[in-house]
Amino acid sequence: MQKSIHTLQLKSLTVGAVMKLLFIANVMLWGPFGIFISLAALFGSDTVKWNEEVVTGFGGVILALVIAGIFCLIATAITGLLTYLGIRIYSALRPEASLSYIDEDG
Repeated sequence: MQKSIHTLQLKSLTVGAVMKLLFIANVMLWGPFGIFISLAALFGSDTVKWNEEVVTGFGGVILALVIAGIFCLIATAITGLLTYLGIRIYSALRPEASLSYIDEDG
């Protein structure tokens, strides 16, 4: 059995990876919220307003899902840019990090 030590250089996440992760997280938040609000609008609740007018029925369903999607995109853009800025600042202040592990070939 031969053992070998490998070293991996840890690099910061790219802006695309950060945006993808946060988009998935925001979809998991705003998706169920949008579905809940759209179902409430479908059954006549005054949960969706457009130009100070309550929208119910199928129009409320469509509008609630569009609003939830817009909130998702805005939240992803804001949190993604701030997270990426934080990663860049952190990676500039810390020394180069690496990870070593032992691989046992059997």
